[in-house]
Amino acid sequence: MKTLIINGSPKLNDSNSEILVNKLNHYLNTDTIQINIKNYKEDFTDVINNYETIIFVFPLYVDGIPSHLLEALNNLNIKENTNIYTIVNCGFPESAHTKQGLDLIRNYSIHKNLNYKGGLGIGGCGGLNGMSKNKLLKFTTKSINKNIEELSEFILNNDPYENTFITTNIPDSIYRLIGNLSWKKQINEID
Repeated sequence: MKTLIINGSPKLNDSNSEILVNKLNHYLNTDTIQINIKNYKEDFTDVINNYETIIFVFPLYVDGIPSHLLEALNNLNIKENTNIYTIVNCGFPESAHTKQGLDLIRNYSIHKNLNYKGGLGIGGCGGLNGMSKNKLLKFTTKSINKNIEELSEFILNNDPYENTFITTNIPDSIYRLIGNLSWKKQINEID
């Protein structure tokens, strides 16, 4: 099965979406390529239509899809009956925020006669880059790894996946404390 993973993050490098794409790609271990949609300035419908399954991975921005991804979706002509899976991440610790992004891709799929197969909504991704690299914090991404591995099995079997909402394994109070400290540090670096 030919699978295309589209990274919808506006960041070309070191984005949380890129980390999730790499995790997913590790588990799929099949004829998969990945692209960052920000790199494409022209129509790439010909590239997309070579794949039976497309997986969109993107951050939630103001309860929606990043504008460059939305523009690309409006201009793409994905062939009918292509299978669509989605992973949406957000910085809020509550993964319920990602429902909007999953719903937008589901509605897009219905409108374009695509097979929406389901997705994963991940909250608490604000520090995912640091969590993934720090050996002491690896436990915080355990639920993410487990669910991405599970999603990849559904993708490989071409099975529907019920939208699932998860978060990092960090208590809310600690996540918010770390987030506030990080914001203050970044503000001080600007001065």
